Amino acid sequence: MKEGVELYSFGGISHRNSQFTAVYRLPGWTERNNTFIYPDGFLPAMDNIISDKSFAVGLKGKVQDWNVDFSNVFGRNDFANVISNSLNASLGLKTPRKFDAGSYNASQNTASLDFSKYFSKSLKGINVAFGAQYRVETYQIIAGEEASYSKADLRPIYGVDLTTGGIPYLTNLGSTPLNGLSPGSQIHAGFRPSNEVNVRRSIAAGYADVELNVTDKWLVSGAVRIENYSDFGNVTTYKAASRYSFEDWLGIRGSYNTGFRAPDLAQFIIPKPQQLFRMG
Repeated sequence: MKEGVELYSFGGISHRNSQFTAVYRLPGWTERNNTFIYPDGFLPAMDNIISDKSFAVGLKGKVQDWNVDFSNVFGRNDFANVISNSLNASLGLKTPRKFDAGSYNASQNTASLDFSKYFSKSLKGINVAFGAQYRVETYQIIAGEEASYSKADLRPIYGVDLTTGGIPYLTNLGSTPLNGLSPGSQIHAGFRPSNEVNVRRSIAAGYADVELNVTDKWLVSGAVRIENYSDFGNVTTYKAASRYSFEDWLGIRGSYNTGFRAPDLAQFIIPKPQQLFRMG
């Protein structure tokens, strides 16, 4: 690397799995159990499989006595739902016992260019900083497998063959109404295709910051930031602050600022009329 120019990078990967269970489905809870599959009832479980990835890379150095920092930071979170020891009661004996109930993911990629310089000969010193930033955010909901959310329209009829020791068999499929058997995987019904979301937005921003030591005891600072959201439009925020030190141990300060934080894409998306999921 050229003298005075520094390349830096850092990142991380994490993976974790947490499981929880819900109410035990008793054998007599006929709308949520199938006693041919779980004659003694069952306790469904949901695994939340979460992974996080991040990586940053940048260059920093000096250009005509200005400190310059150019960087890019990427981060992504994935959250999957896997249901086990469960069933979709409406599917009868055709139900799986383990389901992919769908997943979420979100990501951010931010590129930044920052400049700063300290002018020691202006009054008692002044620090000037400014820069620009461009960020892209994404959010996605992915549907689960069909059995995790589907509801059979008709209920299969089962008989018992006494010659084989009472083994149940399918006598007729689709001739009797469903009669209220619970649809979807027990504990958490999967996301439907109609619940899927795949959205993104971009944000361009610029800022300037000035910090001035008027005297050895009096500091004044101010900053302004202008942002353009692809879904919100233009936003301007600013801050002004001052501090006066009477002694090393005694001082007074005050500040005034405005602020704005756009909702995350997951907060901003308006759910469709269909229920996203059911717990319990």
